[in-house]
Amino acid sequence: LETFRTCATLLATPVDPQALAGEARSQPDRLRMKRELARGCATLPGAPAQPLLEAIEGALGSTAL
Repeated sequence: LETFRTCATLLATPVDPQALAGEARSQPDRLRMKRELARGCATLPGAPAQPLLEAIEGALGSTAL
């Protein structure tokens, strides 16, 4: 039940790639933790976690350059 609550909150927020890129620069550890939460959400049937995961990966990848 806790996973569902966490995912409902996390996945209800619109994906903002620019905000995620800023978070990747200022708080990369926090964004990595959010990525792990989104991965957990992806295990729930029908959970729309993929767009968030892709945006987080893109944001974290852009800081590695």
